[in-house]
Amino acid sequence: MKSRTLIAMFVFFSLTLAGGICLAATVTIPHSFTAGTPAMASQVNANFEAIANAINGTVLPSGSTANRLVVSKAGTGADGSFTTISDALASVTPTAENPVLIDILPGTYTENIVLKSFVHLRGSGAEITSIQAADPTLPVAFLNVVESVAITGLAFSGGSIGVHNVTSSPMMDKVSITENAIGMLNQQESAPTLVLSEIALNTGDGMQNNFSSPAVFQSAISKNGGNGVNNTDFSSPALIDTDISLNTKNGVTNTNYSAPALDGCSVTLNGMNGIINHSSSPGITNTAVEANKESGIFNDGESSPGIVNCSIAKNSDSGVRNENLSSPDIIMSSIALNEKDGIVNSGESSPLIKDSTIAGNLYYGIKNTGNSDPTITESAIDGNLLDGIYIDGSSPTLNNNLIGGNGGHGIYGTNASAPLNTFNTVTGNTTADIYMAPSCSGVFNFNTYDTMTGTGYTQAINTNTDSSGTGHPAYP
Repeated sequence: MKSRTLIAMFVFFSLTLAGGICLAATVTIPHSFTAGTPAMASQVNANFEAIANAINGTVLPSGSTANRLVVSKAGTGADGSFTTISDALASVTPTAENPVLIDILPGTYTENIVLKSFVHLRGSGAEITSIQAADPTLPVAFLNVVESVAITGLAFSGGSIGVHNVTSSPMMDKVSITENAIGMLNQQESAPTLVLSEIALNTGDGMQNNFSSPAVFQSAISKNGGNGVNNTDFSSPALIDTDISLNTKNGVTNTNYSAPALDGCSVTLNGMNGIINHSSSPGITNTAVEANKESGIFNDGESSPGIVNCSIAKNSDSGVRNENLSSPDIIMSSIALNEKDGIVNSGESSPLIKDSTIAGNLYYGIKNTGNSDPTITESAIDGNLLDGIYIDGSSPTLNNNLIGGNGGHGIYGTNASAPLNTFNTVTGNTTADIYMAPSCSGVFNFNTYDTMTGTGYTQAINTNTDSSGTGHPAYP
């Protein structure tokens, strides 16, 4: 079985803030996860706790007012306060030895800001403290090759981009990025951390990552006019316990060898696919991909994600669609109640499907065409409206599966298919349990079934039994 790293993430923060903050703190994510091994909730929680401790213990000031500035709508300057964030930033030259905390009191500040290194912008809460772009053609906040920046308790809106990071990795806690053209754009190895935040109602993508790998924890990326998250060019963000829903296009788009890790997420009700992968292989664990308008997960161009312990259900097209040499590992997952096929394999796509349930889909349970040769083992394929497993010009390996209660055949083979079938129980299917067209050369050993039709069989058919234990003849 192919092994892929789903989450192997070490996040390093150099957060230098006023008021007794430790300089250049390093935070290590304690657990990583591998395809085929279920991610334990305790491990995911431990990872999040490490980030939370960094925020609460390292990012947030301890109360000292050293190197502290105040921005207030009512500020006069006489008491050391400023009326704009830009003026406060212009007044200081922070360094690693002298970081600066800028406290922003409630109000709406109409400006576009350019951040400096070694600064913490601390708003009074995103619901009451916001920055509205003065020039809507520019980012609300621009970070260009800065280090050790934290942004907390602020809202950003009205810009071409809400927050634009170029080779910058701020820590952002409880922020709101709404009603921009693009919510957040990360470029050139930017790796911001976003915690307990929202990116919503932007007219384009919620988050775009180009050669960048942010970490997003317990946040919401929803109702954006483009994709929820758009990853290109080797971007590998970590999306943990995050809701990605109701975006106009795809929930998550991955292209050009991007490999994000999604764990504990909800990817639902998006206007196209839940997750689409083009030449990209993310790790998707403990995630619900449900009720999207096209496929739940669409893999194309040699994409081979690891899909472990997920629910992929009630999507308007297929649950999982694999095309053009895409071969994901689908393990301990439920692919159910999708409006078309549960899983579609075409164009020489050969996934591993193990310990999974493919049930109640409105077309085929698993459809294989175009020399696709999946391995399907220890799974239940039942209650699908048409055939449980449809095989057209393909040669899957089926071992130790329960295939029953489907509205057509349990296993249907045509067009010179040559499946290898061992130790399967194929009973209670409406049309027939097994059919192999004359052009096929199916191998069936040690299976249990009641009805077998067609003549496309070879090898040791008499080792099979019906459900009462009676041996079947060499050919039906």
